[in-house]
Amino acid sequence: MEMQGRDIASGRSHSGGHERHSPVTEGPRSMSWYDRIGWRDTSQHANHRRAQTDISRCEDEIDELRDVNRKLRARVGQLKDENDHLRFDVVELNTSLKTCKKDNRQMQDKVNNLEQEVRNFQQKAFEGMKDGKWTPQQDSSIRESLDNLQQEIKRWAKDHAVKSFDHLKGLQATERIAFIEAISSIARIVDNKDLHPRLLGHGMDGKVIPLLVTGLLSHQVYSRVVEEPFYFLDTEETVQPGKEQRLPSQILNGIYKEVCEIDEKGAHLWRSQLIRLFNFGAKMANSDNQAIAIVRVKERISRKCAALAIQFRGGPVKHLLKENSEQQQVKLVSIFQQAGEIAGRLWTQRTYLRCLYFCDFSQQPFRVGSKIMEPHPSHSQDDEHDRRLDNLPVMMIVRPALLAYGNDDGERFDQWRVWGKAVVHLGNI
Repeated sequence: MEMQGRDIASGRSHSGGHERHSPVTEGPRSMSWYDRIGWRDTSQHANHRRAQTDISRCEDEIDELRDVNRKLRARVGQLKDENDHLRFDVVELNTSLKTCKKDNRQMQDKVNNLEQEVRNFQQKAFEGMKDGKWTPQQDSSIRESLDNLQQEIKRWAKDHAVKSFDHLKGLQATERIAFIEAISSIARIVDNKDLHPRLLGHGMDGKVIPLLVTGLLSHQVYSRVVEEPFYFLDTEETVQPGKEQRLPSQILNGIYKEVCEIDEKGAHLWRSQLIRLFNFGAKMANSDNQAIAIVRVKERISRKCAALAIQFRGGPVKHLLKENSEQQQVKLVSIFQQAGEIAGRLWTQRTYLRCLYFCDFSQQPFRVGSKIMEPHPSHSQDDEHDRRLDNLPVMMIVRPALLAYGNDDGERFDQWRVWGKAVVHLGNI
């Protein structure tokens, strides 16, 4: 019994004389313990690799997202800066828009004022046409004409003036006296024999001589043409050479002054009407005889201007000029003719003209902001508040002043306005 029990315990059966074995199953249960452990380790390793791959991929995605986030933050900052700039630009544009609107309103006001002036001017012109009057020239147009004339004078003097005073040492006594007398009409002279020291000095000749020529020519143009309403009547047709007589211009000027003492308004009206008769354009002629008379007057004016040019060129100024040439003389004649045309237009108006020369300024110091004189550009005055030139004596008049008394209606001759300021030189300061 004991033996049988051991057999049963050992799993063997003796029934039928054959051993009975336990049934065999497929899969891991049939593997050994060692094989089962290895299989399990291989499976865990594969899972671990997959997990590591997923982690790496997630980390890469995180890095990419962080990079994208950095770029987005930078872009947001850039957009904020751009937005700030745009806000600033918008503020500036709004300010500019307000300024433009303000300027536009001011310009519109000016346009409205100008249109009103034009309407007033047209009304006066039409009234003048009904009354047989001439339309007066605007002050701005007159000043522009005088400035253009002065530019031509300045250019001529600069082109034809000599560079040195050296050749003046050879002048005869009579020539020197005439020269000093001519210079004294525009510049300060010391002991009746020489220019003031402030107009002289080392290297000054080349600057002073063109100024002297400009001043002499300006003085001649203004005193013999611009200020003389009847200058053109003194030609060879009306003056007999070698015979003492009063010139036609002197006779008419005498009548003019006498009538002014009796009836100032009537005298100026008479003078303006008389000058208008001489200054009708050819298109204003109503007949062949009038046209012929007008041409004759124009020729007389042209000849008078040519004679004045020749007289000036042959006077004391010749000692300050280069050798005479046809070009020099032709241009000089055109300057006098230009002055004659301006004078003709000015004296047809009812205003009365007066020029101020060196003698009118020699006893008064220069004043910054003066209504009737301004410093020569060579003094480089910064602005009207620059007081460096205040109270300096006037050394030279380069251009006379031109004042107009009265208004277009021939009234208020106690009031004046400036058509051209005197240009003064204050010397070497």
